[in-house]
Parts: sequence; structure tokens; C-alpha cells
Amino acid sequence: MIKDPKSGYEGKRSWVLLKVKKFDDSEAKVIGHESGKGRNADVLGALKVKEVCPEEYEFKIGGGFDDNLRLNPPAIGSIVTFKY
Repeated sequence: MIKDPKSGYEGKRSWVLLKVKKFDDSEAKVIGHESGKGRNADVLGALKVKEVCPEEYEFKIGGGFDDNLRLNPPAIGSIVTFKY
């Protein structure tokens, strides 16, 4: 939390107090697609990716997709950027 040092205490939402959320991003290569469940049963549920770094860590990215991206997922072999 970042606060204006000249401001006093306010026991409510305030314009003098700012919550900071730090994110980093990285890139990964798409190595597969996984089908969704429920509402997304016939479209993309998750991307199977391999992080583009020396460790070659494999994981799934399953959130943050809009309906258009679920219908037209990135091709296998393409590079995607993700934040964490």
C-alpha cells in the first residue's frame, strides 16, 4: 500500500491510499491444447506450454481467455506471453 505521507487516517476507501499489485511476465511455447469442461466443453480449456527459459518448465495456462480466443487458440509451436 502506498499512502500520501501528508494525509491523515481515513477509515474508509480513500484517494490518498493506493494498492500496488506487482506482476511479472514471461513467454512460453504452446505444446498442446486441452479441452474445456462445462460451458467450455467444445472449445479450449487450457494451453499446455513450455516456458522459454533454460529450465524448460512445462505447465498449463487455463485462465484469462475470452470466447474468441477459446474458439481460435494459438497454434502449437507459437509463443505466448503470460503474466504471473
